[in-house]
Amino acid sequence: MLRIKSIGAGIIDLLESFSLLILMVLSVPYRICRRLDGLVNIFGLAKTLLPRGLFAAFIRSRLDQRLGNLDQSISILNYIIGALEEEKSALTKDSEIYRWLLYLYGVALKAQIDRGRLEEAAMLLVRANSNLNVNYLNHMPEFDVKAAHILKAGIAASKLLNDNKACSIVVAPEKEPSASITSSKRGTTTAKKPGGKVIPFPTPIRT
Repeated sequence: MLRIKSIGAGIIDLLESFSLLILMVLSVPYRICRRLDGLVNIFGLAKTLLPRGLFAAFIRSRLDQRLGNLDQSISILNYIIGALEEEKSALTKDSEIYRWLLYLYGVALKAQIDRGRLEEAAMLLVRANSNLNVNYLNHMPEFDVKAAHILKAGIAASKLLNDNKACSIVVAPEKEPSASITSSKRGTTTAKKPGGKVIPFPTPIRT
């Protein structure tokens, strides 16, 4: 019974993926012809994602990216990556799931940077390093794990500095109270400046 249910779910996912793939091709009719490596990636991903019911979600994320819905595309990619990360026992360096998870990390990283989410991009690269033991992704080899850690630290320091500026209190120095002296002759009040007694400079004595 479970096997029949699994086969049925795979067929439904295949049909949904096929229809979404047609929509993606129609939205950009010449792109898929210009980049034949995209076809290879599609078929390879289908082999890995279809048994897990994730291929339709991947096609949907790519379609959202073509239509400009980057936030939705990134959200779907994170869902797919999270589902594959749970299969830690299968993440050997020679496995298909390792290869395509590495590819999905790169696609998601590029989407995060295009959207301006630098902190999320740095965290994603750190996750890829933790799960797959890689220092950079092929989609952006100049952005490695060391740069990601520096970026994360810089953003955290910037947030902390902004919080401290918002909560800082400037304390003004206290003023010393001034004493007043009343003149008995004229009946006027004069302010006495704070400080010590002024000693006149001694005049030289003539011999």
